Amino acid sequence: MPMVTIKELIAQRKSATKEEKTRVTISTVLVVFGFLLISTVLAILSLLGAGFPLSIFGTANLVLFVIFLVLVVKYKKEQKMIIGYEKVKSVSIKGTVAVVVILLVVIGFDFSFFNFLIKGDPLPKGLFILSMIILFGFLPFIMALWYKTSPAIAVKLIVRLYHVIFKRGKKATTLTLVMDTHQEHSFRVAIVRSMTAMIFTTFTIFTAILPVLNGLKFPTFPELFIKDPAFACASYLLVMVIGTVLSFVLFFWLLPPCFLLDDAGVVFFRQYQARRTPPQIQSISGWFMSIIRGIVGTSALFTYVYFVIDNWSVFGQISGSSGFGLFPATQFAIFIFGFPVIGTILMASIVLLFQESQFTKLKTFLYQELVNIGVDPRVVKIALDRKDAFQDKTLADYPGENFFINPKLTDAVEKFPPPGRVFDETTGSRGDFLDKGKQRKNSPDDQELLSWDHADEDR
Repeated sequence: MPMVTIKELIAQRKSATKEEKTRVTISTVLVVFGFLLISTVLAILSLLGAGFPLSIFGTANLVLFVIFLVLVVKYKKEQKMIIGYEKVKSVSIKGTVAVVVILLVVIGFDFSFFNFLIKGDPLPKGLFILSMIILFGFLPFIMALWYKTSPAIAVKLIVRLYHVIFKRGKKATTLTLVMDTHQEHSFRVAIVRSMTAMIFTTFTIFTAILPVLNGLKFPTFPELFIKDPAFACASYLLVMVIGTVLSFVLFFWLLPPCFLLDDAGVVFFRQYQARRTPPQIQSISGWFMSIIRGIVGTSALFTYVYFVIDNWSVFGQISGSSGFGLFPATQFAIFIFGFPVIGTILMASIVLLFQESQFTKLKTFLYQELVNIGVDPRVVKIALDRKDAFQDKTLADYPGENFFINPKLTDAVEKFPPPGRVFDETTGSRGDFLDKGKQRKNSPDDQELLSWDHADEDR
């Protein structure tokens, strides 16, 4: 299928109906919600006597709330009119939600340490409040950014880059395929992706931001802590929060597109025609992520370990001080040293839960982008059949030469099941080697397999 030209895309845009052009998107709702969160916090601070003009922020908060309600009502109304949208089954996300709740409890546990440390000091208290506003107030904006850009970047950057590097030629067959994969939410995958995001957050904070601050002669954490412990903790917490949020913004071109490509089952198939090399089936996002993660991950690990070792003396000062004790010192260590882990997993889990709630639409947008570059998005299913033969240039009737002489291959393979289907991707069976109780239950329509053929929707 030829690639869609720019003129054709513009023509598609012009031919869209008025309702399609003016419909409310979830990204618009999220942006308004983000401003509403920030204005709400500022209005609450005004009521508490923080010095902000209550009339301005109160009015802005009321206006944004009305706009938000109108957009939500219109958005839900439009979603009900989408053909087939109501047939999409909800997924179980209990495990990921539990992680979010636990991390919020851990953060709340550490709040008591800062309340004890600040003791009414206005500057550290203000920095602490600003950190929380940035951490949670920017979440809707990050959700909107990831949602809006991930399908297009996944195809226009990652898939196209793969096509450029691995051009089709006479020596190899290279295909971009959409494989038939499980579409349920996975708690383990969510945790792994949160840890992947943590690598890039650690890189942003400890490899990029802190060295820049040190180059600008900004005092180190131990130097600040000796002069003013409350200001030191609050200021470095602000640096951690800004770095965490910034990493989700800076790597919007990498994390959500790669996650979406995996969820949608986009892989590449490559087989050489004249080389003694086995065929390859690999995730395109895994290929792209491995290039970036190898460089970023190593740097992030070394700089983070260096930061902990360089600042561990502060933990000893707190635990040995009569005014603190071991319990507040533990809270300090968890929040200062562990915030890149806790904060990133918390933010990533929340954003991934949102992505999961919009997965059917994101996957649809991704497939539409694949069509624009000439890739067929219809699902491909695998059938592996074992033949009653060996590879060319194999001595099937030649006995082995070990101390215990191995039998001929033609005799040895008789203990295996007869040739036939080895792996059934639809049912999950592996011949006679899989416990029948572990096989997936599928409808009769799903039993038909296509060997590297695209599934016809009319079947």
